[in-house]
Amino acid sequence: MQTTLSVVPGPDTAKDFWALNDVGTCVFILGKVYEAEGKNAEAITAYEKVIKEYPMSQCWDKQGWYWQPAVAAKERLTALTFDSAK
Repeated sequence: MQTTLSVVPGPDTAKDFWALNDVGTCVFILGKVYEAEGKNAEAITAYEKVIKEYPMSQCWDKQGWYWQPAVAAKERLTALTFDSAK
């Protein structure tokens, strides 16, 4: 599914890419779990995987919009990298 996309699907078609969305979201959550466990190297690996392999994935927020796990992964990766540079 990822390879068929050149732009992030809009809200009307995002659900058609459910498998991509589910996997990208799951890998992002895995990164969050690793981070919570203090396993920063593993978290960084998971976040990098989301960014590289699932950049077009999206996750539905119950408040009524889609968000992109790859964008959130970049933010977490920046935070982890910044924290480890201290």
